Amino acid sequence: MPHLRKIPLPALESGLWSKYAARDLDVVCHYLHQAHKQRKCCAEHAASLLGALIYYSRPFTERANPHIDQYPGEQCFMSLAADLGADLCLHSSLLQARDEVVALSAVVHPPLAQPTARRVKHPDPRLARITRPLKIDSFRRLASTMQVACYFFEEELDFRRV
Repeated sequence: MPHLRKIPLPALESGLWSKYAARDLDVVCHYLHQAHKQRKCCAEHAASLLGALIYYSRPFTERANPHIDQYPGEQCFMSLAADLGADLCLHSSLLQARDEVVALSAVVHPPLAQPTARRVKHPDPRLARITRPLKIDSFRRLASTMQVACYFFEEELDFRRV
């Protein structure tokens, strides 16, 4: 069956990455908008910043299943984002802050009788210290720029498929 070899294989799910990443970055903007409404020292402000930090890092972290929803072409995407004016130093510091948050989180395995129980311990007060130096306006500007970069990246992938 040599004719089957000429049929191109379906594209990997990298096109979905940019859609999911744009959606996650939209959620980041929502969390940052909520944080902007709150007083800087209150728990809601810290919770909104933590949510934004976690959602921001989702598209840029590796998954357990590398074939689905995996961060494609890091150099290509980052150069595109830099061309659009993304602050890559802030980007790397946000990812580092996310790693610090994850390092402070401890997963608790609930008993089998309570499958709906919380799976994390009560919040560590050090988490608020991680989010304190974050500037909401810079973070929002970066998230918006990365979202635009996702749309351009998706268009670039579509163009290459054609």
